[in-house]
Amino acid sequence: MMKYFRSYQSNDGFTLIEVLVVVIIIGILSAIAAPGWLAFVNNRRIGTVRSQAADAIRLAQTQAKTTQTARVVVLDEQSDPPRLSVARCGMVGTTSVATECALDLTTLNWQTLGGSDVKPGSVVYTAATKAQTKGGPAYIGQNANYARLVFDGNGVVNRNLSDVPAATAVAPNSALFIIGFELKQSPGIKRCLIVQTLLGGLREGSAATAAECGV
Repeated sequence: MMKYFRSYQSNDGFTLIEVLVVVIIIGILSAIAAPGWLAFVNNRRIGTVRSQAADAIRLAQTQAKTTQTARVVVLDEQSDPPRLSVARCGMVGTTSVATECALDLTTLNWQTLGGSDVKPGSVVYTAATKAQTKGGPAYIGQNANYARLVFDGNGVVNRNLSDVPAATAVAPNSALFIIGFELKQSPGIKRCLIVQTLLGGLREGSAATAAECGV
């Protein structure tokens, strides 16, 4: 019995060829699955960024209605990862919020979109955001790299104070405001958030080309 047991044990295990075949099969399956998994992760990442931007807009509108004071969503167009801030419109001297939305950009409470899932160089604002025309009144620290969406005390978009899409962006969407994002790791993957109505109605867009999201 012992002799048989030893003989059986000596023949147990995998040959080198069997191991190599298994490794090759695993490699092939990984190569097939990797692009699909990466696409899933990338879509989830940029989708999270867009959802958080939508939440910020809804928060600003809700706060404006609740407090009956103007609220503004400020976008730092050059930030990487993208960031924004929801703030109360202030005053400069005797200038009221009815004609101005005064802000000190250095004191805003900035929110980085996407959290820990979005690293620098992964998701950025697109031209759809940066092409907003700075047609509203000046504000403290005004800079061409910032765009703002203002809700009045009734929660209605204030078109006089808000920056608006460039002429090329208005035509396809009739948008009041556009926030566009691009996944830098996969050029061509773009998502946008479109403020469609004065009441703050939002529409989400997925763009294979920039034109589909306004710019």
